[in-house]
Formats: sequence, structure tokens, C-alpha cells
Amino acid sequence: MTNQIDARAILLGAGIFVVGCLILGGLSMLAGESEADRRIVSGVTQVCGVLLPVVSGFASAYFARAHPILQGAIAGAIGALPFIALSAMVVDSFPVWAVVLALAFFAFLSSFGAIFGSHLRAKRSPN
Repeated sequence: MTNQIDARAILLGAGIFVVGCLILGGLSMLAGESEADRRIVSGVTQVCGVLLPVVSGFASAYFARAHPILQGAIAGAIGALPFIALSAMVVDSFPVWAVVLALAFFAFLSSFGAIFGSHLRAKRSPN
């Protein structure tokens, strides 16, 4: 039994989360001039913002060598950390408990993807 944390898998999941958030931010900035376009882009951004931690947890767990669900949850929390820290620096009265709550929420969401990723990997393994 291995007790190692697979940094490659965690960084892959966190990288997917960060790149996805940057792409969603770029799409939000390029929203059309009409109100209908802005509403559509806002809805897509909100849905994808919830799905991003799930996808990052899935990718991290699928490529992890040991403890896939734990590593998927860690990847989602690490991926969200830069954006939460940036929000805490920009907003003057950002409470500390909100940082912990947001990290726990993203780790919770990414653990769902990690569960699915570990089950899919177990189904595809030749053993």
C-alpha cells in the first residue's frame, strides 16, 4: 500500500480548474452588447463554474496512483485557492470564515468528480 500524494495528478486537476476559470472569465468579458447575450453568457458561466471543480476532481482522480478521491478533493481546493485569495485581497471586508467555507465547498464539489473518476478508472483497469 502506498502512502504517497501524487503531485502530478493534483497539479493536473488544479491546472484544469485554473485554466477553465480563466477561459470563463475571458468569455464573460467578451459578452455581447445586448442584454440577452449577457444573460446567456452569465448562465453558462455559472453552470460551468460549478462543473469546473467536478471536472478537475475527475481528472485528478483518474490519473492518481493512490488515494484518488483525496487527491481529487485536494486538486479542487488548490485550483480554487488563487481565485479565493484574490477575492480576499480585493474586497476590504472579506471574512476569513468565507475563505475556509469556499475552499471546503470546492473540495466537496471536486470530490464528486473524483468519485466518478476513480470508479471509471477501476472499471477500465485490466485486473
